[in-house]
Amino acid sequence: MIIFALLLVLILFLSVFLSVVLLPRVFLTAKYGTTHTRDRGIKRRDEVNGTSLVFEPEEKWREYINQYALVERKGQKQLVCKLGDVKTYLEYDVAVFDCLKRVIKVLRVKDFVDGSEYTKEVNLPEETSYVSISIIKADNQVFKDNVNNKIPFRKSFAFLFLTTFIIVAEIFMMRVCLANLFGGVYRESFLIDFSASEQTISFAIEWIVYNLIAIIVSVKFRHRNLKGRKNA
Repeated sequence: MIIFALLLVLILFLSVFLSVVLLPRVFLTAKYGTTHTRDRGIKRRDEVNGTSLVFEPEEKWREYINQYALVERKGQKQLVCKLGDVKTYLEYDVAVFDCLKRVIKVLRVKDFVDGSEYTKEVNLPEETSYVSISIIKADNQVFKDNVNNKIPFRKSFAFLFLTTFIIVAEIFMMRVCLANLFGGVYRESFLIDFSASEQTISFAIEWIVYNLIAIIVSVKFRHRNLKGRKNA
């Protein structure tokens, strides 16, 4: 009896852990579309309060951002861009890389420049080693968002398949445990009873439908969360 009670608890724990924690992390984690930077470092400036590294962005963006500087003063890292042909409004993504060349954050910056030569200062994470800039909108010109990547369909399908399998296996294994815990001498008849099996299958189908709805909501939320990244 104790063995089946412990087994029942273990089944419930593993099912929840796999479906809610592990599988979403493996299959529903969207990766950013940029994995490296094409921006070119051109000089380093040592200042009284810190240092600044000056870069040129990717060539296709230099018409709108001539240069940008990564500035570090008193432990605070910031980004400042020198504008090119931008009159009123600039919106751009800043992909932040750490020392291991991993994207740790993407900041969506919206700046009303109003004829200024420079953008506003953007605070960067402490772990920042370098960045990559991708322009979304410059005045009335709109560009494709190359940083935002959606979750591939094959990953969503794999997640659905595996979680469905886990749910079906969980239900039937729970049935075995419950039959041995409460069925007494009738546990074998409970396991092979057709009507009980039919009810189990019906319950499994309903649970799979609920699971499918939860997956769709989760995928949509993750897409929205990635697309609506923290505005700087």
